[in-house]
Amino acid sequence: MSKAGETLTFSYNADGLRTRKVSTTTGTTEYTLHGKNIVHLTQGSNTLHFYYDAQSRPAVVTLGGTDYAYLYSLQGDVVALVDGSGAKVVEYSYYAWGKPTGKTGTLASTVGTVQPFRYRGYVYDEDTGLYYLRSRYYRCEWCRFLNADGRRTTGSSRTNNSRLAASRGPAGRACTMGEGG
Repeated sequence: MSKAGETLTFSYNADGLRTRKVSTTTGTTEYTLHGKNIVHLTQGSNTLHFYYDAQSRPAVVTLGGTDYAYLYSLQGDVVALVDGSGAKVVEYSYYAWGKPTGKTGTLASTVGTVQPFRYRGYVYDEDTGLYYLRSRYYRCEWCRFLNADGRRTTGSSRTNNSRLAASRGPAGRACTMGEGG
């Protein structure tokens, strides 16, 4: 992938989950996973460790021996990081559909930038401006994913994931838009 003179390469494990990113500007980022969750991230001299709550959401990140807790909106957006005394050290804000509008606070340029969890708890990639959702990438400016879900079957050979969602709808189980609607 290339962006404005920058080259990025990604590595994935056998389950299709990202394990490494190499950027010409930020260097190499290594991700250690436990199942689908990032539990350890190394980028240059920064080493982060993530602890999760009972809902598998990041609850605490440790950087440089200091713990920071995540604060979430009701929609699941990461809106702040607080230190051990409860002081907000980073605040995040977003437009609808996830476009970042602000990152402020005393540690916005350090832990606020290197820790990746943001809108809806998704992994935000500062280098690309994309959200990584384990199997695909989301571009908030377009309000769309860059790639489609893989093909799935539900007994019908013509069903893909978008039609599957429509077939599960409560209103007659029919898609009223597009082909076959």
